[in-house]
Amino acid sequence: MYVRQDRNSANGFTVVTAFPIDEIIGSATRSLTVKQRAVVRDFLDEATSGRHSDAELQAMWCKTRAQIYVKKDDQVIEFLRMIRSHIA
Repeated sequence: MYVRQDRNSANGFTVVTAFPIDEIIGSATRSLTVKQRAVVRDFLDEATSGRHSDAELQAMWCKTRAQIYVKKDDQVIEFLRMIRSHIA
């Protein structure tokens, strides 16, 4: 899975850059403290527990400040599980 980043360049063209998702997640989670990891782990355990629908998870994700857009509702849970797997 790759993350696509679009941005407008000075000449009006769109620049598209793709990054491996594992690289993005690793970069984002690497700097978390032990306490922050525990909070994120607990949140992700709850979010991926099956208590929330795909649409609820998508709405929850859209409220974050993350600059990653997950296109389909059913992909959010997989993305959250990938993040959780990086937080041991």
